[in-house]
Amino acid sequence: MKWPASTSVSADTFPICVMGSDSFATLVGSIVSGESMERKRLSVQRISSTSEVARCRILFIGNVESARWASVRSALDHVPVLTVSDSPGFVEHGGMIQFVMDGDRVRFLVNLTAAEHSGLSLSSELLKVAVSVKRDAQAGE
Repeated sequence: MKWPASTSVSADTFPICVMGSDSFATLVGSIVSGESMERKRLSVQRISSTSEVARCRILFIGNVESARWASVRSALDHVPVLTVSDSPGFVEHGGMIQFVMDGDRVRFLVNLTAAEHSGLSLSSELLKVAVSVKRDAQAGE
């Protein structure tokens, strides 16, 4: 996973934002406590407004209604924020990574076009382990 050098976020933290599920924010916070990425301390933040999404590096979106997802997606147009959800149909509607259950394992689908549209580069190692990689000319439409 690679973000553009021009990404304007906090100099000392790597913000992982959660919109929707408080329990997920708590879980992620306990997992990443004390960890770092790109020499920055991982920070989990609960957000509730689309005006806050551009300050994130990774945005996990809980089950949100389609109208709210459309406004989040619009706020992130060409902004390098990795969008992740477990909502059905997320990658078909312009999300980048969707968690899915495969038996008793959590796997994921990728919308590569949506990631590239935002200026993000996904590693070939990540793409190799995805259940499905979607690439099309009209990401999220």
